[in-house]
Amino acid sequence: MKKNYFFIAIAISVIAIIILFSSSDKILNSKKVGMLEGTVHFSGVACAPDRIKTPPCDGPYPDYEVIVYDKEGKITIAKTRTDQNGYYQIILNEGTYTLYVQEVDFNMKPVSVPKEILIFGDTKSTFNINIRSSIR
Repeated sequence: MKKNYFFIAIAISVIAIIILFSSSDKILNSKKVGMLEGTVHFSGVACAPDRIKTPPCDGPYPDYEVIVYDKEGKITIAKTRTDQNGYYQIILNEGTYTLYVQEVDFNMKPVSVPKEILIFGDTKSTFNINIRSSIR
C-alpha cells in the first residue's frame, strides 16, 4: 500500500512540474501590446474658410498613410490611414519601431527623417506628425 502512495506522489509531482514549466514558458513568451496613436497635421497655406481643409491647406491631414517599420527602419510592421480629423492608431507589440516623417531641409526640399518610437505594453504612446510643406 505504501508503494502505491509513493508512485502516486511521484506521478502527481511529475504532472505538477510539467504544468509549471508549460505555463511559465507561455508567460515568458507572451508579448505585451500597446497602442501608438496621434494626429497628422499638414503645415501649408491658409485656405479660404469655405474650402475643405486638406493639403495644401493648413490643418489635419485626412487619409494620410502612417507606416510603422522595424527598429532598423527597413521592414514594414504595420500600416494605417488617418481619419477625417487626421487621427490614427495602431496596436503594436512592445518594442522599438521607426516612423519616417516628412520634413523640409534648409533648401526647402522635402526629406524623410527617421523617428524612433518606443511602445510599452498596456499603454498608449502618442506620436503626432507635422508634415511641413515648402509652400508658405
